[in-house]
Amino acid sequence: MDTSAFLAIENRRDAHHEEALAMRDAYLEAGETFLTSDYVLAESYTIIRLRAGHAIAVDFGEAARASRVLRVEHLTPEIIGAG
Repeated sequence: MDTSAFLAIENRRDAHHEEALAMRDAYLEAGETFLTSDYVLAESYTIIRLRAGHAIAVDFGEAARASRVLRVEHLTPEIIGAG
């Protein structure tokens, strides 16, 4: 999952908010797991804070850390260099 998806889900003013919620819900209903990276989460916290506010960004961060359906890959120099 990328930053634009996280932002659209969290920011009610985003033009794609409703579509993003529907897609997220469809994936959850299908039992899917979401995959992202630590870099994307860091970027997402920042952009959500800037566009939706501090409290929403904090809630996003807490939900991401507690999530059982979001897998976070930690990018290492070896992983980055392998691409």
